Amino acid sequence: MEKATNFAKKHWALISILILVSIFTAAKFSTFNLAYVNRDEPLYAWQSLAIYHNPELAFSAEVNYFYSSFMPLLASPLHLFFEPPSPVRIVVFLFSITALIFTYLIGKKIFSKRAGIAAMAFLMLSPCFFYYATKAMPDVPIVALGTAVIYLLLTLNRRKTLLLPPILIVMYLIKPASLIVLPPIAIFLLVKYRNKINKTQMALAGLAFILLVLGAFLLSPYTKWSSPWPPGSTVSQIWSPFLIANHFFWQTAGISLSIFALIGAIMLRKRTEAGTGLLLLWIFLTPLPFVMLRATIERYCLLAVPALAVIAGKGLEELAAKRKYAALGLSLIAIASLSVFSLGFSNNPYVWDYPNPEGFGAVYLDERLEEFEGWIASNAKNEDLFIILANEYMMRGIRMAGEKALPEPRKQMVVNPKKRSFEEIIKDNSRAYYLVVDDKSQDKEFWLFSQDLDWENYLKELGFKKIREFPQKGVFFTETYYIYCKAGRDG
Repeated sequence: MEKATNFAKKHWALISILILVSIFTAAKFSTFNLAYVNRDEPLYAWQSLAIYHNPELAFSAEVNYFYSSFMPLLASPLHLFFEPPSPVRIVVFLFSITALIFTYLIGKKIFSKRAGIAAMAFLMLSPCFFYYATKAMPDVPIVALGTAVIYLLLTLNRRKTLLLPPILIVMYLIKPASLIVLPPIAIFLLVKYRNKINKTQMALAGLAFILLVLGAFLLSPYTKWSSPWPPGSTVSQIWSPFLIANHFFWQTAGISLSIFALIGAIMLRKRTEAGTGLLLLWIFLTPLPFVMLRATIERYCLLAVPALAVIAGKGLEELAAKRKYAALGLSLIAIASLSVFSLGFSNNPYVWDYPNPEGFGAVYLDERLEEFEGWIASNAKNEDLFIILANEYMMRGIRMAGEKALPEPRKQMVVNPKKRSFEEIIKDNSRAYYLVVDDKSQDKEFWLFSQDLDWENYLKELGFKKIREFPQKGVFFTETYYIYCKAGRDG
């Protein structure tokens, strides 16, 4: 008994980590396959399944047509054991555990083991992190790699320096916008080594950094620039960035985490060492590009939450060290646990109903894809061809369903062919053709819906007739899928 007690005292931090990871794992797997969060998940699931079916597609334009297939490639072998989107979600979950471990290490390095454990617990309680930790999305992998970068910077030596470029390259491959980590890195390194480099070297390093960022973003096929300010000048425009920044703190961190971060910042007001400076840089520079571009989606700023959690962890440690604050600290933790779902995403409709699968909005996407997939599996023959005419965002779920249900998806699925190609394809009367259209594409200037084309009569003249509709479900997914068919010789 005494040996066990001594072991627990000596290795309390390791035991605490194992307990937290176990609780987090149990909580996440109880909601593992709740529902698709949006159409990004079907895209990553389709990429992974397509690579599993045809590994040579991993670096092809077909699979990498919008987002890189790096993360789906990691998940593709798991399709041997699991149905999509589970393989990609498993990979994301492993990244989430990595993020928790590095958050502990950062807290331990800058402050103490207790602060690190508290930071790890706070990151688990962060509603945004918890929500996306088993979603087939790129944001949590970016958080895991970003926390690794923070830890490397805090413990930097010549050998560890070699690890930074490959990690940053992988982050860029997963999500190009993750290069927002570069400003904190550049500023931290320039300040930390300001006495070891002269002004000329610093200026050249700064110029090289600017060129690197500009080149990476301008060369990226995913970059879409837009003006941060609409025409005109009003008071609302002046306040807009502050309102968006407020969304960032409330939606990603949750009210409980923000309270402890504020307490931690007050306690640390006299400490301006490099570690705390790096955390503050990370917190405030991460959301800046998205604030300026009016991109208020909370998961875009998720990378800053571990740094916020570390400061919150220190705030809790400071509270616990003072007897008169102990009761307040315990009360706030209890409130945080109870309110994490209701207050974390104050304006996100998905999470309001998160504990209730029946009321969860995105479940409609699951239902429709399952219905669509079942219809394809019941009707498609080996020689039939499915032609998808839909905008890029709408067709993600359609493509996922086709990849799962068609006997030979590479040979049987054609996506957005040009008018001439479309007419050439359907000349062969020996096979049946299924044309899948979504009504929202009519607003996207597809050739089928051009003003000078009476598309319904056009399809009728080509021998197509409408045979099925998959109507909108719920308030989130408002398009209707139409299926037109041109029968082969056998009718």
